[in-house]
Amino acid sequence: MEKKIHKYFGAVWIGVFGIIIIILINSLNSYGRGMKIISHVKESSTGIYKNMVEAGKLAEKSDFDSAKNLISKAENESEKINQDLWFLSGAEGIQTIKIGKYLTSAATNFLNIIEGINSIGIGFIDINSDSPKAYPISNRIAKINAEYTSFIENIDLAEKALSPAETSFLPKKFEEKINTFSAQIKKIKNLMPDTPSFVKGLSAILGENQKQTILVLLQNDAESRPTGGFIGSVLFTEIQNGKISFKFQDVYDIDRGFKEIVEPPAEIKKLTDKWFFRDSNYSPDFKVSAKKAIWFYEKETGVKVDTVIAINQSLLKNILELTGEVWVPGLNKALNKDNYQTVLSYIIESKLMGAFTPKKILKDFVEEFKSAIFNVKDKKKMLGIIMSEIVKNNILGYSDNTDIQSLFRLIGMNGEIIKTRENEDYFNVVSVSIGGNKSDAHIDQSVTHTTYVNSDGEINDEVSIERFDNFSRQKEEEIKQTLAKFGYRNVPNWVMDIFGRSKNKAIFRVYVPKGVTLKDENLGIGIKDVKKLYDADLDKDYFSFIMETHPGQTKKAILRYRLPFKLDFTPAATYRLTVQRQPGLIQTKFTKKMFAEKSLKIADLYPKLQEPTELKGYNMFSALIIEN
Repeated sequence: MEKKIHKYFGAVWIGVFGIIIIILINSLNSYGRGMKIISHVKESSTGIYKNMVEAGKLAEKSDFDSAKNLISKAENESEKINQDLWFLSGAEGIQTIKIGKYLTSAATNFLNIIEGINSIGIGFIDINSDSPKAYPISNRIAKINAEYTSFIENIDLAEKALSPAETSFLPKKFEEKINTFSAQIKKIKNLMPDTPSFVKGLSAILGENQKQTILVLLQNDAESRPTGGFIGSVLFTEIQNGKISFKFQDVYDIDRGFKEIVEPPAEIKKLTDKWFFRDSNYSPDFKVSAKKAIWFYEKETGVKVDTVIAINQSLLKNILELTGEVWVPGLNKALNKDNYQTVLSYIIESKLMGAFTPKKILKDFVEEFKSAIFNVKDKKKMLGIIMSEIVKNNILGYSDNTDIQSLFRLIGMNGEIIKTRENEDYFNVVSVSIGGNKSDAHIDQSVTHTTYVNSDGEINDEVSIERFDNFSRQKEEEIKQTLAKFGYRNVPNWVMDIFGRSKNKAIFRVYVPKGVTLKDENLGIGIKDVKKLYDADLDKDYFSFIMETHPGQTKKAILRYRLPFKLDFTPAATYRLTVQRQPGLIQTKFTKKMFAEKSLKIADLYPKLQEPTELKGYNMFSALIIEN
């Protein structure tokens, strides 16, 4: 199951309002008072439903004006029905009309809330582009709060209209319908219980009442780390009333003056014998890594921050596709979505800007890139790109501020490792580059996870992890041609090795449930020393090993292990697997397979097809197994 953006950003729920309205109005048919009028009511109520559903679709596309026009049409249809059914005053009809009116009003509030949230993002862009259209973030937030209050009032009125006190005069046969309608309205009410918390989080992170300090980690995911990529630079960021400012810092400048010896955790001891800020993102759980980044940053700089946001460099491609090319001082050509990674990496790695300021080019690029983002013409599309990158886990966030952390959690930006329930399977492949190069940009990875269920309920997993390094002579020539256009010729061999011509070497952590037993392993070429270790932060076991892959080669590791629990077929049992994907450039083709002994039958499988799929940040698989 793909992890989705929080429900506030998809308005298909507007259709729920329409569905309930049509059910309510069509229930009048049970009275049988005039087939002609009832026919008209059905026709009108169908129109209401269609308008409401179409409004939801338009809202998903951020076309709020058109959506609200359709809801207005639905309200007009409700009023026409009200006029046709004037003679039903005091009976079920008038209650139905009341409820329909309250629900269409609530739907308008619902749309206004979503539009208001979108407008905050647009307002943030306007404020930072110094647009004359910009107006205070506080005004936008106040409007959302007012709409939410009205939404709750309308839903409460609809609920009250179905209460026993309001419906006691109705015949007994309507009791079941009333209970059904009440349950549906409660569902609508529960659509947005977190809105106040959500808005408080927006207010806090935008510095509405108090300046907010954020540490932005710029992660180069061509060199993989558990939360995405290596932390090469940071932006010390301040936001007040929506206005943003930041200071660029090279991570090596931060670490250079730190003399204290900090013992690295077992997970990264093969990476370094001393622990610094640059390796603080050691855990795949972003909350754990972010807390360590906060600790190191304060230790090394004396500055305390409450909020950390990590951004993977690969997301720049989609943003540059929208903003267009960016001119950076000192370059004879503009950077765009196709060349930025190559050119920036070459200048930084070859230290063209000086041995002590190799990342000056990145600092200059960040300044120009900021200007391009805040002056983009299609602001809604920009917000859409950012939300899609959150879905891909290319933007992660953690905050000691509870309101901001609640916001991150609501929009799926928290990047936490799932705590699975007892007797559930779990799987997560995490790789950490230790080759000292950027070759992860050229890795194709496929994983097959096969589960075997025995008649006594014992469960055994077999995992195959296959990697192909697609760096080639053609790619090398393309890199050289790109650099030549900027005047950079005769690229040194050692720089080309960093780009990916040398081998890809990575430490793997394959996370599984605590208590598994490693049965045997077909280590494969280039795979050494599989060890089962325990991650106390996550309360999960993991298998650790190193894999080396040269350009043009394919390497495979196979692990077989027994799960620490059994299924109980009395008379059926459900096997559940949660799969999470490491953020970053390396995309994983994942195949899930299930087999059971002949005495058992797999009655249902989710998803149905056992074919390779692109892993999302969070994925669920399940199988219902019964005895034959």
